[in-house]
Amino acid sequence: MTIDRTKKKPVHSGKIINISSQSGLFVRKGEDKLDSGDLIGALKLFRRALSCVPEDSAEWRDICLLLADTYLDMNCAVEAAEWVAPLLLPGEKEFRPAMLRLGHCLASRGELAFAIDAFDISLSTEPEGSPSLDTNDFMNALEASEFCERYLSDEAAEVPLLRDLDEVESERIANEAAALSDDSKFAEAIAKLEAAREKYPDSMRLFVDLLLDYYCEQRFEDALALYDSADEKFQNDFTVQCCVTMLCHQLSLPEREKESARRVSGYEISDPTEVVRAYTVMMETHSFEEALAYAERLTDTEPYNRTYLHFVGHAAYELGDYELAKSQYERSLIIEPHDAAASYYRGACEETLRDGVHRTFQIEYAVPHSEFIARCKYTEELLHCSKEELEARWAEESESILLMLDWALTDRNCPFGDLYLVLLMLLAPSSAARTLRRLLVEPDCSPGLRKLAASHLTTLSASGAEEFRFVMLNEGRTRICSVSESRANIRLPECYRYIINSVSETLGKLAPELVQAGVGIAKLYAFENFSKRPRLPYGQKEAMAAAIVFYALERSDQHETPDINEFAIAQGITRRRLENAFDRLYELYEVIADREEGVMPYDPEATPDHNEEDDDE
Repeated sequence: MTIDRTKKKPVHSGKIINISSQSGLFVRKGEDKLDSGDLIGALKLFRRALSCVPEDSAEWRDICLLLADTYLDMNCAVEAAEWVAPLLLPGEKEFRPAMLRLGHCLASRGELAFAIDAFDISLSTEPEGSPSLDTNDFMNALEASEFCERYLSDEAAEVPLLRDLDEVESERIANEAAALSDDSKFAEAIAKLEAAREKYPDSMRLFVDLLLDYYCEQRFEDALALYDSADEKFQNDFTVQCCVTMLCHQLSLPEREKESARRVSGYEISDPTEVVRAYTVMMETHSFEEALAYAERLTDTEPYNRTYLHFVGHAAYELGDYELAKSQYERSLIIEPHDAAASYYRGACEETLRDGVHRTFQIEYAVPHSEFIARCKYTEELLHCSKEELEARWAEESESILLMLDWALTDRNCPFGDLYLVLLMLLAPSSAARTLRRLLVEPDCSPGLRKLAASHLTTLSASGAEEFRFVMLNEGRTRICSVSESRANIRLPECYRYIINSVSETLGKLAPELVQAGVGIAKLYAFENFSKRPRLPYGQKEAMAAAIVFYALERSDQHETPDINEFAIAQGITRRRLENAFDRLYELYEVIADREEGVMPYDPEATPDHNEEDDDE
């Protein structure tokens, strides 16, 4: 699921880049590259511009937003978050534009609930001290938040209201087993799945999960016996055939392996997850030409996905096309200069091109054992250095240490994650703070590591640790937190949430096609007013909800304008309250008229005549 960012795209908010300077020249050329569609070229130029300005300066922060936008255009949400994270400082000028881009990063990764919170924080007027979004960003955040909410509600609507109880129970057991498998507790997961299979023998999911867990636990004979005893409807599944191919490879059954691989390649697949699975099977069975074809299918759809670039590089290397393999790792390093895996494999390609020796690559993209040992030894050397020696090595080997940091944070087998964070805090506090802020908004980061990152981050803050505030994914929400408190700053007061929900519910009954427009107006009203008026007087929330519904119906070409007296009675309010709500609504659009021209022009003659006195106040 990807939000369309092309209609009203976020623009960098600072607009202070001096085009007469060297950095400004690079920025201008980078923007020209963007216009021509050369995103890689734009990325290089923006990085050069960044190196020409003082770190954490206003211009540096503005270029960070440009880099984040470029990565988002490349559909590289993880890399975009790297440049958004340094700006997630409540109270700073770039905070709201950064929160908007964080919302896009999270939405691109399917984290819609987190994304909605991020968009809402960018729209709100709290915390104090951060300027509001400009016109384009404001409308982009509003539309993106509505899109995510609509997508979530559509997903919920697709769930059947009535489900077979056996299906619900088998799914619950499968989810429990999957949680155990995620923690590498395969033996416990297998026991749970075996018991469930006896009770629910027709469940495809239970069968597939049990087969995969047998494989992960290296019980290959048991897995193959399970497959052989299964009905044909289970055997014909694509995932099952992939697993069987791997089983036959592990059990040295070449004829069965060849037949299963042939069946895998015969499936018509389009889902990226299935293509990745087919690629892995072909690599494991040494069908490198087929593997390269699958990898190129992936890069055709996502040309800047570093994992897919590695796929092409690995397959090309095994086929002996070392130049192609090297070019893929170099492309990955342009996207992320500290990609430790790409750096290692590019070096291996260069050595092979020099000496002609074909080296062993690992499909898991973890470093080979010999390289793992070398990196551990390098880390031990750093551990035994004095502070002066560490600073000297940082001056000479900063790139190597940053590569080790990437390895420590991305390779689950590396035992030095916290160590390299502490080293970075000692050697480059500003870089460490940026890395820690990124971990706080990384959906794949464990809650424990996020808390550790928050603890480290507060020790780097110049202000008192108890008052230092940061953005963090916590308890299913995107929150602005501090050490002394953890709260969601963008929980709208109940009266404003009532208006949004009431508009949605009422229009849903009267004119479902107008729900989005009505909710958009309700949110505009809420975000412009709640910080100044957290509580509305008696009757005002009902009147405002009714006014928004009336306005949406009035502006629609497909609906007759209701009689205002009858409408007010139907909504349980007086005409006078409804008319006063119209006045407040038009005042709102006078304030934000420059945000989107023509949305709701102020036209006093279009409103019913009424007494000027506002009895709500």
